[in-house]
Amino acid sequence: MIVYIIKCSNNEYYCGKTKDLDKRMFQHRNEKYPHWFCNDKRRDFELIWTYPADIEKKIKKFGVKQFAEIVSTPSGGG
Repeated sequence: MIVYIIKCSNNEYYCGKTKDLDKRMFQHRNEKYPHWFCNDKRRDFELIWTYPADIEKKIKKFGVKQFAEIVSTPSGGG
């Protein structure tokens, strides 16, 4: 499983997990997950962080400072 963070053109972030990162990025870009990518501006995004671990729930609980630290470290520091 791969945990990933993407940054949208409107400076919002999204954290998710997948077994196939390339497939998931294709799905996001092609509106397969409209619950989050329903806004045209959000579909313009960049993959900024990946980590091969199941830490999605922990990341989603981070405060602003912790989140800023993790997204400023390329590929989760590893």
